[in-house]
Amino acid sequence: MRIQTIIAVLSLCILGSGAFAGGKMDFTGIWVFNESKSALDEFGTQFLPAQMTVTQSDTDIVAKKLFISDYGDDMEFEDQMIADGKPHESVVMESPRTITATWSGNKDTLHVAVVMMFQGGTSEIKLDEDWTLKDGILVIQHASSSEWGERKLTMVFDKKEE
Repeated sequence: MRIQTIIAVLSLCILGSGAFAGGKMDFTGIWVFNESKSALDEFGTQFLPAQMTVTQSDTDIVAKKLFISDYGDDMEFEDQMIADGKPHESVVMESPRTITATWSGNKDTLHVAVVMMFQGGTSEIKLDEDWTLKDGILVIQHASSSEWGERKLTMVFDKKEE
């Protein structure tokens, strides 16, 4: 009986290690894109972050995304998300965008919806992502659509040891 109790307590500690206050998953860390574990489309790694640095509090999640360019300077963008289900507006590269972030019912998945306008408001891109932690890796199910086409892929990020 004592061994079963110890195993049960250890299991709860291991399962709960990805969560923080309120039972939400904690995505905090430096995450490096793993191409071999990801399921990509015909565009490959084009327009995907090579690395993300995520900080998280009770209400806010900030993801600094590093994009590596073969043809110019690397770029870094910051997504600030408030997971309250309300649309929040910001501007990236002179393009307005709205981010809406919500937690799933059991708080193990963060759903992020982004609408961004380009070219003076004449072109729109929509992104939908579901963020989860599985076995110590960050998995992002990504779907996007714009006048340039649609993308559906799974991005996998390994946590960088600090």
